[in-house]
Amino acid sequence: MIFTTHSLLSALYLIIALTSILRFSFAWRNKLSFTKYDSYLAITLLVTLYLQMAMGVYLFYTKLSATIVIQNNSIENRFWPVEHFFVMFFSILTAQLGYIYSKNIKQSSSKFKTLTIYYSISIVLVIFSLAMIFI
Repeated sequence: MIFTTHSLLSALYLIIALTSILRFSFAWRNKLSFTKYDSYLAITLLVTLYLQMAMGVYLFYTKLSATIVIQNNSIENRFWPVEHFFVMFFSILTAQLGYIYSKNIKQSSSKFKTLTIYYSISIVLVIFSLAMIFI
């Protein structure tokens, strides 16, 4: 059940992230003013990332055994508990820093620019981490 919820929330995150990046880049390019909708969109992206992290940590401690990772150091057994966790952690950190930096900016254009850059880096990290499954 939690794994399915984690997967569905991942899809929701990707939709929100793409929507946010498109909206912020469009507003940045067209010099629109920063609205409450933009603020809610930025916060929603962070909330979905933090929910993903909470579910991922829960899945790690309930579904995966750390002893298997320690005993068998193969790529397949190590990917989800180690590499995926750290890439996702840096994705959250990047998005959070972008949000914090944007809150301190008064000019709307600069705010949109900051959110576009940091959220784009964050989604690239997420897509990279998900693509690592197939490598």
